[in-house]
Amino acid sequence: MANECAANFISVKGPELLKSLVGESERGVRDVFDRARASVPCVIFFDEIDSLVPKRGGGSGDNNVSDRVVAQFLTELDGVETRKGVYVIGATNRLELIDDAILRAKRFGTMLYVPLPSATERAEILMALSRTKATAKTAYSEEIDFNTLAEDPRCEGFSGADLANLLRESALMAIRDYRSQFPGGITVSMISSAAPPMITPRHFELAFSQCKPSVPAEERERYHMVKELLEKHNKHPLEALRIANDATTRKKHAATRSLLSSSSSSSKNTSSSSVPVDDK
Repeated sequence: MANECAANFISVKGPELLKSLVGESERGVRDVFDRARASVPCVIFFDEIDSLVPKRGGGSGDNNVSDRVVAQFLTELDGVETRKGVYVIGATNRLELIDDAILRAKRFGTMLYVPLPSATERAEILMALSRTKATAKTAYSEEIDFNTLAEDPRCEGFSGADLANLLRESALMAIRDYRSQFPGGITVSMISSAAPPMITPRHFELAFSQCKPSVPAEERERYHMVKELLEKHNKHPLEALRIANDATTRKKHAATRSLLSSSSSSSKNTSSSSVPVDDK
């Protein structure tokens, strides 16, 4: 987005601004916004923003560092100093942990739900990652079709990080096969003269046995419910999240009660069958 708008881009991991010394965390937040103001137009992207601006009043042993950071962040967002040309984007998968004041209007005005990629999007991600990951050390066989790979049922529920891990594991499998061709060891001259390891569909088959979706099915179902509440019922994100969390909790309790009931019935049957019966 920053490239398309010809804007500067600053990426910040939320936890990296948190320091143990008093005042250092707030100064880190100020420095980020000062850098952005000095290079307008600029987009600031806060990843894992929930760790930077959690709900206030919960920290007792951290000298209220979190509360002060939230206050400093609010000051910057409200634009006590001019914020013209500075655009702020935050990403989180724990919206319920963020302080309510951050989510009010004219601060983070627009909230967008970003679902896990579809099959078409997985193919695009795989192709993009294969171009960036492919170096002189590895190469992809012409037999590999990323569209077919993305539609594989085993890829269902994969995030971008999971797809990157899949490519990494397939490359490792190819390198292991490559090294097995040289039982006596590989020298630098051999590597420079030989063809690079070739990643084939077989290596992806081996990689699938090592790669699973990082987002559990239960979490995917919960966020799918949030998406429907946002799109079809026009709910506020926090309200949609609360409804989805309540539904998930009820489902867990129902499953637990069912399990306990089943276990209790089995115990009763076992006890009744072990009672001796008098022949008379």
